[in-house]
Amino acid sequence: MLQPTPKQPSSGQISTKDLAYLQDQLSWELLAIKKYQEYSVQCQDSDLKTLCQQNGQKHQQAYQDLLKCLGQATQGAHTH
Repeated sequence: MLQPTPKQPSSGQISTKDLAYLQDQLSWELLAIKKYQEYSVQCQDSDLKTLCQQNGQKHQQAYQDLLKCLGQATQGAHTH
């Protein structure tokens, strides 16, 4: 027997569950950024230092992308 599909939020809206997930992801990205910054300060090896800095920058970009996504979803919710 077919199960009814859950109603999806309207275009541009984010469900409460998805919002909670995104907030968790932002926290994880921020933690990764801080750790890689600290690791890069502690590293004596220049290659490892560079690798830590690059990974920190990747997490910084992911953090910014998530913020942008949240901002667009929030704006979409306010314009409807």
